[in-house]
Amino acid sequence: MVQDIFLTKTAEYADVVFPAAADWCEADGTVTNSERRVQRTRKAIDPPGQAWPDLKIISELAKRMGHDWGDPTAEQAWDELRSLSAMHAGMSYPRDTPLTFEGTREIGASLGSGVIMLFDDQVDLVDILTRVAAFFRDESCGQCVPCRVGTVRQEEALARLGSGRSNGSAAADVELLGKLCLVMKDASICGLGQTAPAALQSALALNLLGVGASDAADTSRTPESLDRRQAEDPLPT
Repeated sequence: MVQDIFLTKTAEYADVVFPAAADWCEADGTVTNSERRVQRTRKAIDPPGQAWPDLKIISELAKRMGHDWGDPTAEQAWDELRSLSAMHAGMSYPRDTPLTFEGTREIGASLGSGVIMLFDDQVDLVDILTRVAAFFRDESCGQCVPCRVGTVRQEEALARLGSGRSNGSAAADVELLGKLCLVMKDASICGLGQTAPAALQSALALNLLGVGASDAADTSRTPESLDRRQAEDPLPT
């Protein structure tokens, strides 16, 4: 028996094929990654033909085996999951918890944290940015080209700057990095791709790479560059 959304090569060998719905758009439910991040999925369209959501397929199989589970909802399945799985305990199905320390503490969950890192003028900022770029390269899911290719090209250009082996000239790599910043920020599908160039874009805006950014490395959309331009060219009073 095979359950899939397509008749794959494996499914062609099966005696029974259950046509499943695409969970990310044709069914309600949740997706959990290995870091305990849970994402709600909401049904946007009906499944085609005789395709069913996973939960309905499993429920109907159980019924034919003598165990009538009724017609469980995605929320009921979630409530059972969090009662059995320690990593899901404390998370409710509805998004009704305020994203505050008090709100998450009340349900026994935790709120993610960020950090501000301070560097003096002796730190190799290109090395820091290269490490940040490597992180985003590894985290990219690869579904959209601006993020999949941009995070790789960003790390490569920074590595060239750090090693002194620029592609033609350091200024050319800085210009490339500026263009990558705008493409990733404007064209990536999700927040990861859109924020992947944030640290680099800030460094370009403040001219912290040791090489002047060209006009092509447009950093006018960053708060830092706007503050700097207002200081250099204040509005008339």
